[in-house]
Amino acid sequence: MLTTLNIKNFIIIRDLTIDLNKGLTVITGETGSGKSIIIKAIEIGLGRRFEKQFILEQKDKCEISLSFYIENSGQLPKWLEELNLPIDDNEIIIRRSFGIDGKSKNYLNDTLISLSLLKKITQQIISIHGQHENQLILSNDFQRNILDKYSDNQSTLVSLESAYTKWRVLKNEIVKLANTNYSKERAQLLKFQIDEIESHNEVIQNLKEIENRHTILINSEDIQQAIVKVTELINNEANGCIEKTQESINELNRINSLPSNELTNCITCLKDSTIQLSEAIINLNIVREQIEHDPEELSKIENKLQKIYEISKKHAIYPHDLAEHLLSLKVEFKNLQNKENKLINLQNDLVIAEQDYRVQARALSKLRQKSAVKLSKEITQQLILLDICGPFNIKINYEEQQIPNITGLDKIEFFIKTNPDTPESLIEQIVSGGELSRISLALQAVTGKHLSVPTIIFDEVDVGISGSTAEIVGKLLKNISSHTQIICITHLAQVASLAEQHLKVSKATIQQNTITNITHLDDNARIKEIARILGGIKITQKTLQHAKEMIYQ
Repeated sequence: MLTTLNIKNFIIIRDLTIDLNKGLTVITGETGSGKSIIIKAIEIGLGRRFEKQFILEQKDKCEISLSFYIENSGQLPKWLEELNLPIDDNEIIIRRSFGIDGKSKNYLNDTLISLSLLKKITQQIISIHGQHENQLILSNDFQRNILDKYSDNQSTLVSLESAYTKWRVLKNEIVKLANTNYSKERAQLLKFQIDEIESHNEVIQNLKEIENRHTILINSEDIQQAIVKVTELINNEANGCIEKTQESINELNRINSLPSNELTNCITCLKDSTIQLSEAIINLNIVREQIEHDPEELSKIENKLQKIYEISKKHAIYPHDLAEHLLSLKVEFKNLQNKENKLINLQNDLVIAEQDYRVQARALSKLRQKSAVKLSKEITQQLILLDICGPFNIKINYEEQQIPNITGLDKIEFFIKTNPDTPESLIEQIVSGGELSRISLALQAVTGKHLSVPTIIFDEVDVGISGSTAEIVGKLLKNISSHTQIICITHLAQVASLAEQHLKVSKATIQQNTITNITHLDDNARIKEIARILGGIKITQKTLQHAKEMIYQ
């Protein structure tokens, strides 16, 4: 439910806040007062394109925000939580800001979001039915969606979509496989490459160890010299570390008769040092024996590495990636070998998948056929009340030969008869703008509970009607508002008199600037506004009485 609308610096709106209630809210006002500007602002707030000339003159920024209560908005709260988007007590604020430089930002509760995500969110909580939106009724996608939601075909649609996805994946795999160029030359090249790499597989598997051994051998003379030097420094009989350390121990032992724990600890540390130095000498001798300079071994290793580096350069990969590359070459070679058998298996699977899809499509078509009869009758009843003679007829043609698609094999079309002496025709061929608005209202009245959109805005749904038909339109809107928040721009007293909330749009000039304002009307102001709609410029007591009777009837 839309609870608050705030518009700043938009066309001729300086700063406008509208608090909205549940049920039926009507917005009235003189022609040109700015009602259409408010609707345009809402549309832009919901994701429509913004033009920088919409920014109020002499201002550099425009902002539109809409607050919604979303407790009864289906799966939306759970979906937003899964996206880690913040929700506070089932309330969200959608806000869009626009700069004079053409840049814009979109927010959900002050969290920056993309425009595409904003549209996905708002499509689940609000719908606008204006002259542009009414044109959607003429699209086959809209007509199919209306029927499916009314029919409650969700489980069957899920089964159909699953069958279609399986069919499509197999179809794409077949096309991809069929377009893969198989050649004897490619297979021979792959076989050669595989054999070449596998002939050096032992080196590839132990490449890191071999490279480490190569590093040691190539630096063996430097290592040997360093070991000799270090051994001499440690173990020299005259000036070696061990000899000097032992002298230090002897000197400390000489004075150890003094009462000092610190001296005893020092002696212990020095003794440990001589032991560790001796162990170091042993280990250095072991290392020295292991890395004796071996030109023959070095040459063999370099030849092995050179071959590996040449192969990796030929394949344009790092040497350490050769093992993985070998696996990919084997997969490609196996696929080439098995292509024909794989293609046959895929084609057999495709036949089975398409058979399953068509079973699901027929089941869905039967449900649609059954629901179409019922929905046609209910819409016809509403249209008769709205002064369109009918009948309204939903025709479904099951196209058996059509290739599978995700929505089924039905061609769904809306037919209508608008006058007793004219034949039934497709609605896009014969209906006027006013008739289209009434058809939209009839569809909403019948299917509204199934569409799960908590807020609907009707922009001048009453165009081209008057008298008793206008009264029926008002009652229909009132009925719909029992389960859906309805906001209606209207010029009809019959509609306005039924509202729970009545807002009036007016225009004023302040310091040579034209500004749009909106007022929440109390009971007395409502009577005057409805009297204005009824009587025009001159409002009489009789008109006021009539307006009062319409409100309190």
